[in-house]
Amino acid sequence: MVRRHLVAKLGLALVLVTAFGFVLFGAGGIIVARRTVAEQHRRAAEALSRSVAAAVRNAMLQGNGIAVREMMTDVRRNVGQARVRVYSPRGELVFAPPPPAPRRASLPPELRTALTERRGTATRARVTHVIENEQRCRSCHARGELRGVLTLERGSVGWSAAHADRHVVSTLVRSGFVQVMTAGRHRQIDAYFSELRQRAPALRAVTVYGRGAVPYFGDDATAPDPAALRRALSARAPFVHEANGLRWQLVPLPNEPRCHGCHGTREGVRGALAVALAATEGAADEHGNDGDLDTLVSLADVSLRHVMMSSLGRLVVAFMDDVARTGAVSRLALHDAEGRLYHDSFARPEPPVAVSSALRSRRAVSAEEHDGDDVRFSWVEPLANEPRCRRCHGTDGAVRGAVEVSFEIGDELRTTRNALLVQTVAFGAVTIGLILAALWMVLRRTVVSPVQKLGAIADRIGTGDLDVSADVRSTDEIGRLATRLNEMVVALRQRIALTKFVSHETLRSVERTSRPVVLRRGERCRMTVVFSDIRGFTAFSEKRSPEDVVTMLNQYLEAQALKVHAHGGDIDKFVGDEVMARFAGDDGAHRAVLAALDMVEAVESVNRSSGRAEPIAIGVGVNEGEMILGAMGAEERLDFTVIGDAVNLGARLCSAAAPGQVLMTRETAERAGPIDGVVYEPLSPIHVKGKQAPIAIVCARRDRAA
Repeated sequence: MVRRHLVAKLGLALVLVTAFGFVLFGAGGIIVARRTVAEQHRRAAEALSRSVAAAVRNAMLQGNGIAVREMMTDVRRNVGQARVRVYSPRGELVFAPPPPAPRRASLPPELRTALTERRGTATRARVTHVIENEQRCRSCHARGELRGVLTLERGSVGWSAAHADRHVVSTLVRSGFVQVMTAGRHRQIDAYFSELRQRAPALRAVTVYGRGAVPYFGDDATAPDPAALRRALSARAPFVHEANGLRWQLVPLPNEPRCHGCHGTREGVRGALAVALAATEGAADEHGNDGDLDTLVSLADVSLRHVMMSSLGRLVVAFMDDVARTGAVSRLALHDAEGRLYHDSFARPEPPVAVSSALRSRRAVSAEEHDGDDVRFSWVEPLANEPRCRRCHGTDGAVRGAVEVSFEIGDELRTTRNALLVQTVAFGAVTIGLILAALWMVLRRTVVSPVQKLGAIADRIGTGDLDVSADVRSTDEIGRLATRLNEMVVALRQRIALTKFVSHETLRSVERTSRPVVLRRGERCRMTVVFSDIRGFTAFSEKRSPEDVVTMLNQYLEAQALKVHAHGGDIDKFVGDEVMARFAGDDGAHRAVLAALDMVEAVESVNRSSGRAEPIAIGVGVNEGEMILGAMGAEERLDFTVIGDAVNLGARLCSAAAPGQVLMTRETAERAGPIDGVVYEPLSPIHVKGKQAPIAIVCARRDRAA
């Protein structure tokens, strides 16, 4: 049916085109819908992320980490399909719901023993310490016998008097003191220092002195020398002072931004921490227990408890990281009572890429992740360490965390896509049906019937009956076809009449020209091309009339063409003011160089004879190499020419040539060989378009001395 009926052909084509159009329409609609959904979720994620960031910021300013965790729980419960996460400056997930407790069998043996039997283990290099859920902890942690398990491993330095210059103990005490003071629990400091002395016998005194050397916290029964204390109050770095069998670690306490709330904004030192150590402490006892690790565990345990009692649980992380930086431990990890890791000071968290980027750049970052048909859109808002936040977070970093809000939009995109597909298919089917019905009725009357009549006329013409004509009733394509058919009949009548006035040989000649005599194909050959171009032709033509321009151009082109022919070359083409010539044969390069020099002199001769005030000059490029020669173009218009990289290089050399200059590659000059009266001058290599390496070139000129 499609082969025999025009309506069927047009109908099939229309169906295919219409169906393709609806496919494109549906695909475009899906793309637009996807972008719209993604943009809506991006804006929602941005707004929610900034809202949560503001809520976290204000909740943190209350100084109660438990309240912040409860607020985040409410946020996650009420934001529906969005996922909200908060990250620390290190990229650690914080304020998140606790993950499922690990199976006890999967835990390390010492951790499993600590959780199951509620007792720690110790070796000379590693200690696992159980933190009991004491009565003072039950205000926040009402259930359970354990608070957690602390794991330490020996580091590169010890804490004892032998290593007092490392300031390990003073660093731990100072960190705990700062974290508790940051939480505004200064009434807790004396109890904190007292418990440190009780639990760590190596500590003989722990006292904080004000700027006037007045003790503020701790017991001043054992005090450093007044001179050493005055030095600590004016120094910028910790130092060690030995007196009365004790080694004092004296640490200046600078007035950091987090201290301004109580101490004002005055710069300098707001006090000093004095820690006294027994000079003989830190060695292993008769049972092989390591005094360094035992005391370090006691210091860490007491400090962790008091920091936790300040209701700012995340300050525990800051304290543990301070301990890790001393070098006294090579591992420091805290697990909760279920065996979940709370913090590992030596772990390097790997947050999502968008979170890492936001923490690093301190700018909001959006990201889109694809996993098959599932799409997740995320917005990460960094939490800047503003001045009001430095009371707790200090000035260690420009950001104190980031809030990530992400949406899973894969299901929504699939629903939207399926709805659009159903609508497009239904609408397309109805539309195609209506179009086919209308097409049949319209084409039957306007196309099929007139074409059938024209076909009948063509059949009669084919039998030699030229006494026919088509009835032209319209000016559309069918009407114009009928007109052309009538004109063809007239032309056939005239041709038949003309055959009576010309010979048969003429007719046979015309018949032979009805087929192309040149095949469109090429062959490789070595040849030399010469390009010349008139310099300043554009500027010259703008100031002259078209007639003068054409007259001038013909003079210069004629003069150059004569020189090409004189040296056995062939003009390939004229392109405006440019001449392209080719020279074949083994001596083609030799003849091409001579022709190029003669072309330059011919142009100068035309200048002299014309007497122009503005003489014309040409630049010439010569290149020899392998090319493709053949007939190229369309059936109705062919051009017999050469193409190839060597041809392009010749054109580039012409463009680089100065007025009156003949440029060629060094290889072309070698191919041309010595020429009487011609000098080759090497020039600096040049870079030409299409070539990575510079081209070694020479300039050919007449030897005037000869």
